[in-house]
Amino acid sequence: MQEPQFHLPFFANLLLLLVAARILGEIMERLKQPAMIGEILAGILLGPSVFNLIHRTEDIKVVSELGIFLLVILAGMEIHIDEILRSFKGKNIIISLLAFFLPIISGYMVGSAFQEDYMTSTFIGLCVAITALPVSIRMLMDIGKINSSVGRKIISVAVFDDVLALTILGILLNVKDTDMTFHSMANASGFAILKLIIFIALLAAAYWLIKKTLRKDSYLEELLDR
Repeated sequence: MQEPQFHLPFFANLLLLLVAARILGEIMERLKQPAMIGEILAGILLGPSVFNLIHRTEDIKVVSELGIFLLVILAGMEIHIDEILRSFKGKNIIISLLAFFLPIISGYMVGSAFQEDYMTSTFIGLCVAITALPVSIRMLMDIGKINSSVGRKIISVAVFDDVLALTILGILLNVKDTDMTFHSMANASGFAILKLIIFIALLAAAYWLIKKTLRKDSYLEELLDR
């Protein structure tokens, strides 16, 4: 009979994770590497993979999801849309396309080699092609390259690849529930693309309004006067 596993109290788990993440993060910084590598390594060492000290409880799950949420917000605050758009020029477009199609083709070939159907193989390729944009931004922040030319190029490529990959993923999810006829697949694909266009248009409108509002303190007052 297997003995029940011993679980530390929530605050003990949290303190242990924070201390280990801080120590290993500092070590990585001393080695001229992003601190986030050490923080991820701390989770691997303390988790079930190695020492099995930290278990996935509901409390830990909530804190981890809150941390991901804050990381995404932090990444969004560091992205400057104008600089990203300026980065989509010349060779960057070619780099973006290669950075997307090489992983997705490689993932599809791996799925096909294991005799998976085309839908599963495509899904594997998409999983490989999608980048962890918040993680990339956090690492660029750790090494002080977030506002550099290379940093902006990395972010622009990651944004392009993620939007394209998630669009294809949305189309696949819509197509999966159809009867696989050409008409049904075309309707499902068109609906997914239409939702994406509307979403991007709303984001662009909100971004333009925020820029206008911040550029002139009295913009709203002048607009109401007119």
